[in-house]
Amino acid sequence: MKYKSLVALALSAVAWTGMSNVTAATVTLNKQFLDENDCVGYFGKNLSSCAIYSTDETGAVQISPVIAKYDIEYESVTGEAVTIGEVNAGFNTVTGNEFEFSTSSSGSWLYKRGENDPGVRYWAVKSGNGFNLFWTVESALLSNNAVCDSDNYFTLECLGAAQVVTMGEYDTIDGKELSHITFYDSVDPYVVPVPGAAWLMLSGLVGLVGFARRNKR
Repeated sequence: MKYKSLVALALSAVAWTGMSNVTAATVTLNKQFLDENDCVGYFGKNLSSCAIYSTDETGAVQISPVIAKYDIEYESVTGEAVTIGEVNAGFNTVTGNEFEFSTSSSGSWLYKRGENDPGVRYWAVKSGNGFNLFWTVESALLSNNAVCDSDNYFTLECLGAAQVVTMGEYDTIDGKELSHITFYDSVDPYVVPVPGAAWLMLSGLVGLVGFARRNKR
């Protein structure tokens, strides 16, 4: 599967919506990282320290820690895929059996989320010398001047707008053999800031309320 541009992703929003539990019109974004490994370098050196992050003027901001990582190994004789899972010790309600996914170079995944289980907001697939990161946002956020309206949409604001989903799709870089798939949590998600214009509007409303109260007195 070739990688989709933001425009193509927007056009396919209806199809992607059918693959998630999000009711609003949504689109799944994909960021490619070449010569990187998500939980063995880029987002952390091991499972306990692995977390999605971005940066702002203060430096690195952690957004979501990892829930579970599944390594895919292949039998040397039969070529059959064998899945080896590891769960972050911080999530004691997750056994690892909640996730179902295909092990091909492109496919889908399903998360049978329990009542006290964390929610998935990001998923990454490693293959060859790189990985793809995916997250789902409202399609309106790709409009002009919205938080994901840029060729550089790997930003704190756009990542912070990621929705909680229980299913999704993926493809590996250049269709290479899947090495592992990782799911990231929604604990204390970064909240997208209210745009400046909205803050001005809110301030104006507060001012009007105060003015009305003074006149009433």
